[in-house]
Amino acid sequence: MNVDVVRQKLVDGDTDAVLKELVDLYRRAEILHTPQLGRILEVLFPVWKGLLQTKLPPQLRATMQNRCRKVLLQILNRLPSNEALRPYVAQLLQLLMEVLQKDNEDNALIALKTLFDLHRNYRPALRNEVQPFLELVQLMYKNLQATMKKQFSGPPETHKSSSTVSAGTTPTAAKTAVSSATPVAEGAKEATPSGSESASAATTEAAKAETPVPQATTSASAGEASATATETTADSTKAATETTTANTATAPSGDSATDEPICSNLESFKTISELPLIIMLLFQCYPSYIESYIPVLVPLMMSALALRAPDTAATTHPSRYLDFLDCQVKTLSFVTYLLRGCANLMRPFQDAICENTVKLLIACPKDAFVLRKDIFVAARHIISTDFRRGFYPQLELLMNDDVLIGKGRCSFYQIRPLAYSTLADMIHHVRDMLTLTQVSAIVDFYGKRIHDPTLPISIQTTSIRLLLNLVDISAKNEDADAWKGRNILSRILLIISGKFGTTLANLPVALATTLRNKSASDRSDLLEGGAMDKIKQSSLLPKEVVQKTQYERKLEALLLPYMRVQRPADSISEEEPSIRDIKSLLRTMILGIRAVIWCTANYRNPLAKDLSTVDANTADASGIVSVSTSQGIRSVHSVDVGGVSGRASGSGSEHVYPLTDDERLLIAKVLRNGLRCFILYTLSDNTLSEEKQMLDHFAGAFTVLEAADFRDLFISNIELLYECILQDHAILTIPQHFLANSNVSCWFAEILLKFLITQMKDLSVEAEGDLPDTKRVDKVMAIEILQFEKMRPVPQVDRASIVLRLFKIVFGSVTLFKSNESALFRICERLSSRV
Repeated sequence: MNVDVVRQKLVDGDTDAVLKELVDLYRRAEILHTPQLGRILEVLFPVWKGLLQTKLPPQLRATMQNRCRKVLLQILNRLPSNEALRPYVAQLLQLLMEVLQKDNEDNALIALKTLFDLHRNYRPALRNEVQPFLELVQLMYKNLQATMKKQFSGPPETHKSSSTVSAGTTPTAAKTAVSSATPVAEGAKEATPSGSESASAATTEAAKAETPVPQATTSASAGEASATATETTADSTKAATETTTANTATAPSGDSATDEPICSNLESFKTISELPLIIMLLFQCYPSYIESYIPVLVPLMMSALALRAPDTAATTHPSRYLDFLDCQVKTLSFVTYLLRGCANLMRPFQDAICENTVKLLIACPKDAFVLRKDIFVAARHIISTDFRRGFYPQLELLMNDDVLIGKGRCSFYQIRPLAYSTLADMIHHVRDMLTLTQVSAIVDFYGKRIHDPTLPISIQTTSIRLLLNLVDISAKNEDADAWKGRNILSRILLIISGKFGTTLANLPVALATTLRNKSASDRSDLLEGGAMDKIKQSSLLPKEVVQKTQYERKLEALLLPYMRVQRPADSISEEEPSIRDIKSLLRTMILGIRAVIWCTANYRNPLAKDLSTVDANTADASGIVSVSTSQGIRSVHSVDVGGVSGRASGSGSEHVYPLTDDERLLIAKVLRNGLRCFILYTLSDNTLSEEKQMLDHFAGAFTVLEAADFRDLFISNIELLYECILQDHAILTIPQHFLANSNVSCWFAEILLKFLITQMKDLSVEAEGDLPDTKRVDKVMAIEILQFEKMRPVPQVDRASIVLRLFKIVFGSVTLFKSNESALFRICERLSSRV
């Protein structure tokens, strides 16, 4: 390329000739990345500067001069950031600032991208250029209210360009629109810069929505993490811009301009959306400006967040309305970025930040789920700081799905997990401020989510943890109407007992899903590997037959009725549970049910001693602290909860709120379904210690019952417990736990011994008391039905061995608790008479 000839044409040519040369240079932009760049800049940079400053004045309409300016700014944006450009950086920044102050929205967006790259790559030599930019930022935020009124007071939008994608659409939609813009632009008779740039800006917004930089700072090294994310976002943004703006550059030079009006940069929502990202970069590169400009910018940004568009804006000016919301959401993201580093300065705005976050959720249109997602990410950053208490007044509003999720289909299916987990975190951090009325509403709201099969199991588990965290608040309330707290506890017990039942029903489905996914992962993808691999997988060569073991075939046959038909990728169905998620859910419920049962059974009981709050994540809720090897029974010194022995003698006070018959049925349901859920450990890989730990916690939940309630519960369910022990010897942990617990040992010993007497017919064969359990693979091969207590036939020799072991541990409990001796004496007399 002869740069002197190009220079002469740019200086002497008319607008059409200038546009032709600029488009040709843009098409050959690869020459800018060669060693000739120094010579090109030496000859052409003064000409470019003259074009922008004098020959091609800023335009607020889509004229030919504006097209020339736009293509020239795109060329400047494509300049590589190397040493050849360094001597011109200061002048280039001054040119860009003039564009930002005088030009239109489309050109200003390109200038902002170039400015961002220059500051990122040539820091810290550009310190003197920071202040003018920050002053411009102040001006634009000060004028935002007037800008909003002007933008929404114009005539309604009559149509939307097919290449324009708003920030409220999905990232996929944005990419589709951008990719489809190329053939449209190449085949068009008229090149429309505004439409092309609109697609470019939308792509940028979508790219940034997927990687929100100000929201990425959550760790102690906030500055470094944000700087890395900033650079990544800038690179993806620049690539998207180059893809779409190439359409304008490749248009024929003879095309006429559309002469459509273009918004001024100083009155642009899109430009303001780009500002927080650049401000953050500047503060990272030049920290000395933070102290002087943050106190000025923060009040202006908070005023911007408080602005509300007219009620009719969403229908009369939909694209502008989305741009306005997008600039507010980006501003909110920057404000949350400041919460850690400038906490004292941000403290007066605590309530306003949280209130405006909720109002932005309300303002989001139903299809703007990307914006809604960004709001939730910003909210999570607020929750990670002590500013989260500002959400307390907003809880009732947020427990409305129309506010939290919105009414759009995409929002419903893609935002719900993030929304519900975010709200749960909010509630958890302000739970000490909740009233019983609020707790009741929360239990109702999350109780429905726990039983929603379309939600991921992890969200259901989070919901259960939240309810367990509200148990202590409900139990220790001092409300004049005592039944308020009592009813809340009863509802939590109802929810969790029901969840044990649905979890039991989901176990075969989870096992089938895991088995199917494992089979699918064993097959190679046709799109992976070399050509020979693809040939082997095609019909050209005979396929290798993989022989399955008898165990695998048996497991498939058992789970075949529970395997769901694969649905199309675009369909919405129930969430498919996995074994890992089911185990986490069961662990959460088992660790938390003890506190629920105790608080319900001992609500405002003057005879009951305090039970430490049992958190869902507590490592050992049963209080086991020592182990005795005598007779294989562990001595369990549990937390003194005013157990059976402690409540035997009254002191004149009366327990007004004992368990109701319905609650006793719910506890029995927990026992039965919980026991049956342990079939999971037979049908999946796990360790014996893991299973026994869960069994210990499960048994501990029933040791806090009153004597009469405990006896009624196990008299009616001792046979089920025995049948489950026959199927899985690890469940012997439960009777061992009861017999080693001072609260229930005496009562359980009596119940168990009475039952064992009825099973003495199984002792007619010779058996050892310590016969080992059947291996897991052999158990699976013998399974006939997926019902734990009846899943396989148990040989009589195994039954006799279990009966002997149970006799052994019952009599061994006497060495731990002498009181058991008198309780067992009468039964032993009957036993000796039968022998």
